Amino acid sequence: QVLFPSLPSRSRAPSAMCPISAVAPALETQEKVILVFASSQCSFSSVVDSMLQRSCKGLQQVQCRTADVQGSPEMVELAEYYDVVATPTVVFLDSGKETQRIVGARTGAIKAAFASFTESLEATDASSEESTSSGSSTPRAGE
Repeated sequence: QVLFPSLPSRSRAPSAMCPISAVAPALETQEKVILVFASSQCSFSSVVDSMLQRSCKGLQQVQCRTADVQGSPEMVELAEYYDVVATPTVVFLDSGKETQRIVGARTGAIKAAFASFTESLEATDASSEESTSSGSSTPRAGE
């Protein structure tokens, strides 16, 4: 039985208690997801996670999820599913497919990947803000 048909193919199939349930709603609705694999014992993990959580704030089309690789068995399984070998690891998913992966606290590379990943969204948000602020998108009574 395929639990999440939109998942990218991996070397291992997810188990019946699929840890993907943490991100399944986003994958099923074809949203952009950023998975941050972190460890509570890694100070670099908290830096990367905080940076991405702040960056995602206000972007409704992007979900940023954190998985503590030393946490629950479900999160450990999720890390195994995505072949995470070090923390922090940031995995960018678009429509359920991995588009990019950054391993380590390479903040410059992560910022560049995030900018590329969200570029089309920011352009869309900016154009909708401009049309709303110009007043031309909402007709007034009597027009």
